[in-house]
Amino acid sequence: SYKNLEPLDESIHKTFLDIFKKYLIVGGMPEAVNTYINTNSMVSIQNVQNSIYQLYIKDSSQYAKEKTLYIEKIYKYMSSVMSSTKKRIVLNDIKENMRGTDASDDFIWLEKSGLAIPVYKTNSIEIPLVHYTNNYYLKLYYNDVGILSSILFKDIQNEILDDKISVNLGSIYENYVAQELRCNIDDLFYYDNRKYGEIDFIFQKLPDVTIIEVKSGKDYYVHSALNNLLKNKTYNISKAIVLSNNNISVKDGIKYLPIYMTMFLTNDKFTKNIIL
Repeated sequence: SYKNLEPLDESIHKTFLDIFKKYLIVGGMPEAVNTYINTNSMVSIQNVQNSIYQLYIKDSSQYAKEKTLYIEKIYKYMSSVMSSTKKRIVLNDIKENMRGTDASDDFIWLEKSGLAIPVYKTNSIEIPLVHYTNNYYLKLYYNDVGILSSILFKDIQNEILDDKISVNLGSIYENYVAQELRCNIDDLFYYDNRKYGEIDFIFQKLPDVTIIEVKSGKDYYVHSALNNLLKNKTYNISKAIVLSNNNISVKDGIKYLPIYMTMFLTNDKFTKNIIL
């Protein structure tokens, strides 16, 4: 279906979405997955995820002592930023009058240690994207979506799975996409411009540049920034994709894909054969 851009049978699509939602809550940490399989208890999973989270914070203390508190603060701060509209790290929230040069080593440490996935702002959608990157404007995503879910949705996971409560899953969806893209892409970017708007993810696999919008709600056809950028002939955008709960469709050159198909976007086994 992905290769031919043909919609899945709706019953199959719904089944995949249900499994996907479970993954958002459980995450991919082996201990959390095994706990879910053996107990099917969200309380037990929450305890495992909290233990992992606390262990990560403890591990950060092995870094240079004068930087430990900042790294802990940034790591804890990530979840509150993820629930905001822009989701961008604001240095002044970490420390008053803090500059990018003061925190750059901390961001690198969090990335290299595997605790966080950085997505840097690019000021232009041209190859190479890294040439137009601002290293002091970035978003930081957790290395496991289950940890973020346990922080943001503590004690209401069952309600979310059973559709008994309506919550904004936008930050969780974005974290999942960052994880999946990072499996095969080293450098991820986002774009934010007053004239054009914001694009959630951008990556390049030469000669292609792909821009991605992530939608957790029903407004997946609403994406003014993506539309504006496609009209700009200065940028040679190869692929424009919207990821959502919707089935596969194509409209005005934009590919609408189910969120769970993110895993195919950077996998050469699939990207070489896809019909665009």
